Amino acid sequence: MDSESREEPTIPRGLGRRLLPSAVALAMLVGFVLFAAYPVVRLSSFRANRVIGELLALGLLWWLVVTFFHVGRWWMTTLGFLCALILGIATPFLFFITAFFGAVTVDLIQEVDWQGSRVRVYLIDGGATTDWDIEIRQERTIIPGLLFVRPIAFLHRCRTVTVKTTTQGIEIAEQANGCPTAIGMHFPLKRLLYF
Repeated sequence: MDSESREEPTIPRGLGRRLLPSAVALAMLVGFVLFAAYPVVRLSSFRANRVIGELLALGLLWWLVVTFFHVGRWWMTTLGFLCALILGIATPFLFFITAFFGAVTVDLIQEVDWQGSRVRVYLIDGGATTDWDIEIRQERTIIPGLLFVRPIAFLHRCRTVTVKTTTQGIEIAEQANGCPTAIGMHFPLKRLLYF
């Protein structure tokens, strides 16, 4: 009797297999950007969020540089070496600048309860070259120190706002400084933030 040998299908060892780590790194980078733009889960400390965000961003950049070496082409290896050299020089300076000269301050100016969650109003000062901004977020505590977050509004060039709760959400009641067009704006809220 002849025995038929069955071979298992294998992934070819071509350029596609070598580009797989780069594709994964790129997908993670896109996911990180989306997470940064639309936060869902955050720590209660702004400083911890900032440090973790910077570490993730630099870690993803380093991973992307390392994947250049897996491609195997001479020009990708050279590009990876140059990027690693630039990142190796720039990383300590980036940490130094953000640690000592990071001028962004975030202050909680108002907090109101709404159906089991909190609506918080933050005053954001980006430093000497930017204006004051107001961010309104709905937050729910998952465990102490970890928040489920939904951004409600970001008002540019505002210094103070007062929000009041309604049955459907919140309404901006008055301003002491700036944003006269925001008076009376109504923002509907959801009990579990997103549903």
